[in-house]
Amino acid sequence: MVICKPNNCTQLWSIISKSPSVNLLKINCRPAECRIVVSNENGVIQYDLIKQEIQDVTHRNPPRPPGASLLEAVRYLEAEEILGTRPWEKYIVQALSQLKIGRPSDDKDILYNSSNQDEKIPHPEDPKRIKGQPRVFTGPIASANILQKDPNARDKLREKFKVKAIEMEASGIADATWNHEAGYLVVRGICDYCDSHKNDDWQQYAAVVAAAYTRALIESMP
Repeated sequence: MVICKPNNCTQLWSIISKSPSVNLLKINCRPAECRIVVSNENGVIQYDLIKQEIQDVTHRNPPRPPGASLLEAVRYLEAEEILGTRPWEKYIVQALSQLKIGRPSDDKDILYNSSNQDEKIPHPEDPKRIKGQPRVFTGPIASANILQKDPNARDKLREKFKVKAIEMEASGIADATWNHEAGYLVVRGICDYCDSHKNDDWQQYAAVVAAAYTRALIESMP
């Protein structure tokens, strides 16, 4: 989606994504309730742009910060949420009704141990959650031309870059907007845990909640 104003063209990218949330993550983006990750001022981390040396691998991701006006809109929605206003929720309900689809049940949200993919583990407690509603997180988003299904690689990205989501498209968007001096913002709905149990159960719902947040964000902009 592209937002264009006089002398200003901003790229807004909204789609489904994968979550780097695991048992060691203090704030857990679980698909059943946390569905939205928005890039912060650190933007997109291109984690397949590396320098391979004998003793080490150095990531060479260039800085690609999102557009200032979009980051300001994100901060506005964060302030509104503190006050109890979550405008994206009404658009989620509206879209689910129009598409005649529903939110998957909690029993389809299963977390597995990173070191033993046969072991189910409980989700961390999070008092800020509202049951049945998506929680919004902001943070850097990892991106590469890699279909990530290795939970150990996912965990390393989380520890090294503090990423909140992993995906495959946004680094190209960030580069293109940077080269054309336009802004961008990535909005992602979480659909799996980047592990061996990856499936499509949450993809439709993830797309809906990302689009709903994106609409609320656009409507908040002057």
